[in-house]
Amino acid sequence: MALDLPLANRSYPIWQAVPMGIRTTVNAVRAMGQAVAGAIMGNQPGIQVTGPIGIYTMTTEAAKTGLSRLVEFTAFLSLNLFLVNLLPLPALDGGRVIFVILEWVRGGRKIAPEKEGAVHAIGMLLLIGLMVVVTVMDYMRYFG
Repeated sequence: MALDLPLANRSYPIWQAVPMGIRTTVNAVRAMGQAVAGAIMGNQPGIQVTGPIGIYTMTTEAAKTGLSRLVEFTAFLSLNLFLVNLLPLPALDGGRVIFVILEWVRGGRKIAPEKEGAVHAIGMLLLIGLMVVVTVMDYMRYFG
């Protein structure tokens, strides 16, 4: 059940708006992290994943409500992309961080580039497969 709450646009001076924006961003990142942690630990029912079709649909809905809501939604998408990119999965930046940490733990000895490349290639194939599955599920959710 969706709540239709009235939304108000307010203007703030720049010296108030910037700290408020930073606080809002930090709170959003924290909430996303808690949602992911809750889903992994089983404390939360789960996270709904959507692909390009769902993102397009949600962006269209946000655009209908006005430019400021569209900008907020775009910022929300950017934060999500930032967090997903930091996941320790091969082919993502978080996966590269894992290899850097492994190199540090090994005293600076590098992992063979062929092995690291193979891990990232397999990770990329799995991510592409996941994107296909999510897109098919999106299609079935919105058109099926």
